[in-house]
Amino acid sequence: MRDFLKGIEGHAIWLLFFATTVYGHVALKVAVDQAPGDTRQAIRAAVASGWGWSACSAWCLSCLLWAAALSKHPLVQANALSSLRYVFIGLAAWVLLGEQFTWTQAAGAALITVGILLIC
Repeated sequence: MRDFLKGIEGHAIWLLFFATTVYGHVALKVAVDQAPGDTRQAIRAAVASGWGWSACSAWCLSCLLWAAALSKHPLVQANALSSLRYVFIGLAAWVLLGEQFTWTQAAGAALITVGILLIC
């Protein structure tokens, strides 16, 4: 069992890193969208909202997971792999928030993915 857990540890770290990072971005977007108006109102909404606080909490956990990922990979490789978060955030914005995902954005996401494959 210990060998099995050791074998999936790296994958679990990355999965949780991406989940917490994407959640943080989506949750903060939900928080700031609750306050129509200027930037100050959006920031107040984020600070006063459970969505905003949960986004910050998710990013704190993501930071710890990033440290764990760095302990297992060289910085260049880990940084390249972490760039997948941009793809996942774009997909989450499209699926969860109903934001537009254009062909050019899809092409950009594909290029990010190809770039990661070339580096890793």
